[in-house]
Amino acid sequence: MKLTYTKIPVKIKNKEISVVIPDNIDGFFNNQVIFDADRKGLNAIMMSALMMIQKKNVIVYFPLQKNDITHYWAKWDSTIIGEKVIYDVVFIHHSSQIAISEWKKIKQAFKYSKSVRESFEVNINSEYNAYENEYKKFEKTELYYKRKDVFSHYSRFDTCFFVGGLFSFMQLFMDLKDMLELPLEENSKNRAGFDYVYFIEDGKRCGYDFPELGFLIKPFLNFN
Repeated sequence: MKLTYTKIPVKIKNKEISVVIPDNIDGFFNNQVIFDADRKGLNAIMMSALMMIQKKNVIVYFPLQKNDITHYWAKWDSTIIGEKVIYDVVFIHHSSQIAISEWKKIKQAFKYSKSVRESFEVNINSEYNAYENEYKKFEKTELYYKRKDVFSHYSRFDTCFFVGGLFSFMQLFMDLKDMLELPLEENSKNRAGFDYVYFIEDGKRCGYDFPELGFLIKPFLNFN
């Protein structure tokens, strides 16, 4: 499987990082409570989580406010909340030690950096099998029972940040791989249920414990 993306090299406080903007995220949106994506978007998120496992100096940026689908949800949300609530999404690795407060500077640095087109290609089944075994070993450790390696979630700068470690991104990758093997389109059209996975987190930094990432198809929403 291949993830194609735009990479923007950025230097912040003498740290060299790469901001990755995945392709195929037009059907991914976020209103801080609901995180939904179509099949292409879910694949891009899954591959991004896998990239975060393997590349610690990477930030994955999903600029969702530019997506056409957000206009539908902004209109729908305005009838309930009264204001626009569509946020971008960012994945950051704990080990990068990049503060959320640096995000504005990082985005400003885009103007002075030359972006490049790249791809990340893997045998998805081999990766899944390897990480499934590694995660099973992790589940037997003291670290797992203390719940240290989970996501921290922050909402700032019109952006939802998910800061995770090796095993939190590993779990997200495996959960999405399992979910994508389901008949998502059929389940959605037949109203058989809504398929989703959780960002497992500490629950101390936001108003809800487990943000969920679900499947969305445009025809289901009557979206044009």
